[in-house]
Amino acid sequence: MGNNIHSLKISKTNLVLPDKPLHEQYELVRSLKEQFQGELEIYKNLKNPEQKIFCRIRAETQSDDDTQENLFHSRRSTYDHPNLIQYVGLSQKNNHTLLEFCIEYRRFYQYFDYTLSKQIMNNKRNLTHPQEQYIWLIIRQIVSVLAYLENRNVHHKNICPATIFIDEKRDIKLLDSEAQYLLSNYVQALQYKKYSLLSPEQLLSLNRKEDKVSFNWSKSDMFSLGMTLLEVTTLENSLELYHFEETNNYIQRQKLEDRLKLLKLDGYSDDLVAIIQMMLSDNISNRLTFGQLQESDLIDKFIQKDIKSVQLPPQISPQIRQSQQMSQSFQYMNNSIPKVAIANPVIQQRTLYTPQQMRSSIPIIESPPQQVEPIKRYIYTNYTPYTPERQILQQNQLDWEIGRRVQTVLSQSRQLNQQYGYQG
Repeated sequence: MGNNIHSLKISKTNLVLPDKPLHEQYELVRSLKEQFQGELEIYKNLKNPEQKIFCRIRAETQSDDDTQENLFHSRRSTYDHPNLIQYVGLSQKNNHTLLEFCIEYRRFYQYFDYTLSKQIMNNKRNLTHPQEQYIWLIIRQIVSVLAYLENRNVHHKNICPATIFIDEKRDIKLLDSEAQYLLSNYVQALQYKKYSLLSPEQLLSLNRKEDKVSFNWSKSDMFSLGMTLLEVTTLENSLELYHFEETNNYIQRQKLEDRLKLLKLDGYSDDLVAIIQMMLSDNISNRLTFGQLQESDLIDKFIQKDIKSVQLPPQISPQIRQSQQMSQSFQYMNNSIPKVAIANPVIQQRTLYTPQQMRSSIPIIESPPQQVEPIKRYIYTNYTPYTPERQILQQNQLDWEIGRRVQTVLSQSRQLNQQYGYQG
């Protein structure tokens, strides 16, 4: 790292020792060039390789930005919030070539590589939905840090599962776009057609190709958070609810309403559904700011004070619950077939029976099968899930269960044939 870093200004953090040069504490792990987002560098601590920091590089041909960067450093060094990614420091490097003079600026932050999007992928793979208490905890932490930034007139401007990080304690970590030299979700969509979870008012401006816009970023971020939570709970990609096409960009509202219904199908409470619906309101006046939501009691009353000390096992998927219910429905078949010990043909002589004698020896079942009480929390007879993938998954599980039961019956039938000597 040595020659790459000059005039490093250290923030108040436990990630860097102020009396040692940064290159003596960290070494470069890898450098990535991301589309539309510039160059990203990741460093690891020489003494503790698990501890990493990262920076994005911004190159300028003029030195006028020194004042702006110094002001940013002074302001950012005072920020302190448990869910805000730690700011480490600022550096600059002067590059002289025959053709131009260039200054490279780097802002260093604590690095996390596990995101909410990765958590969603794991849940999809395991067919498990997160517990509702953990969803409320996510909401509280995100609202808290964004209200903290909002109070300082700073906004995230690109809320989505890929920009929400999770540490080893399962706590949320966020960093706004401005702090990383990143473009907002609207600018990325307008200039590069890189679409994200845009709000209705952003889509309207996108249709008009407006370069200069003045959004209420807090409420646009609130809408993006609602779309993010919808993806976390239903495990369905929220971008599928959008239609992007030049000057005809919009949200497919009926699909969105169907997706919201899945929340109840998956067992989440009316209160959680209501708060997500508030975030996803088309009418911007119906959406609260993060400060207003934090001041209300809509979140804390659903969170236990000692939730962090409680282990949160994954919530059982509704698909698995339905499979369990089908298994119970077929349970009477096991009770219907007599349990017969298999005789040893070597030490016991078999008696041959005619087919009529063999059939007459099998007990007749007079009692009807027991009725299994449906799991009302997950089964709604007046609602058909929207997603065809979920219907296919449920049908496949039903076919598999029926096939397994048929094989069980055939296997026990063969055992009866062997015991009674029926060969035909």
